[in-house]
Amino acid sequence: MKVLFIVTAFQRHEKDVITPWLLETIKSLGDLGIEVTVFAPSYRGLADHTIKGIPVKRFRYFFRRWENLTHEETTPDRLKRGLFYKGLVAFYVLGGMIGIMRLCARERYDIIHVHWPFPHALFGYLGRWMCGGRLVCTFYGVELQWVLNKMPAFRPFLKWAARVSDEVVAISSYTAAMLRNVEDVPIRVIPYGISVRELSPPVRRSSGPATILFVGRLVERKGVAFLIDAFQNLCRSSDVRLVIVGDGPERRALEQRARSRGIEGEVRFVGQVEAD
Repeated sequence: MKVLFIVTAFQRHEKDVITPWLLETIKSLGDLGIEVTVFAPSYRGLADHTIKGIPVKRFRYFFRRWENLTHEETTPDRLKRGLFYKGLVAFYVLGGMIGIMRLCARERYDIIHVHWPFPHALFGYLGRWMCGGRLVCTFYGVELQWVLNKMPAFRPFLKWAARVSDEVVAISSYTAAMLRNVEDVPIRVIPYGISVRELSPPVRRSSGPATILFVGRLVERKGVAFLIDAFQNLCRSSDVRLVIVGDGPERRALEQRARSRGIEGEVRFVGQVEAD
């Protein structure tokens, strides 16, 4: 079976830590004998390549220097930077449409699986039209909230994407409930998980202060600012420390937040770390 994943972002090189859950999903599918190809936007001129045995087809959509609508920041965060990036979306959509038609003119896929259907369901729809197969759309909660709260004019697009899909997937029951309020279609709830085989045996806690650990991309919706505020209150009555693993556009502001609250000595920003 051949499957095409249409995604917003995917690893650009072996040490890239972006979208690790998609990489693990594809590796697990490969273990089952399913052949997966990734269709993703270019980043600053990046061409087609292979990551850990996975072929990645990149579509170009603008001049190399400004081809950064995705990857380093989420698209909603990037769009906050001004009108240029809002205008860049039109080129992104056009480039994706041309790219998917070129790819599906050469290849045939049994399943086209769209992640983040706004606007990528359009690419999936064109791909299905050209090469057959079934169209699966996976919706994410942050995507639905972004469109419904910030761009309600595109609500009809979400309705259309749900209707034209052969299968609709939501990553949580909460996301499924939001989507049903947009279009009442059958929805499979398939959360992302982690293989317990990857977990190490529990380690006995050493003496010293208790440690609170956060691991994730440092973007506004993760709520790390609230964690720092709550940790400040906890410091007043307990011997604790906070370790924040990950990087992102909010890191500098979060470091400043810790300093302004006088707890920079108890908060450690580790940055990105290797998976092992």
